[in-house]
Amino acid sequence: MEYLEKLRTSRMKSGHCALCGKHVDVLERHHESYRPEKTIDICHHCHHKLHFLPWELPDNHKEKLLKVRFGNEREITESMLNSYVAPGRRPAQLEVREKVKERSKL
Repeated sequence: MEYLEKLRTSRMKSGHCALCGKHVDVLERHHESYRPEKTIDICHHCHHKLHFLPWELPDNHKEKLLKVRFGNEREITESMLNSYVAPGRRPAQLEVREKVKERSKL
């Protein structure tokens, strides 16, 4: 198992997370958009949070992610922040998408 983890992370770089600012040995590349490809390098903790617990992300993190997705010229609205969900097609991520839809209606 350790060998597989080394293979998975061998091309990843160390540095500061673009969201929380914490310095980590392994930054993960998060896709905010696939076509065109728009990515941001973040720590594993933030990456997990935005895919599986987006309602726990602070608004300033959501705003950074939405600016990566849409660019700086588009204004980020309150409804965009409330309904933020990271792209993903895995069944667990689709469940999160449904939870966020329900929470944003309240």
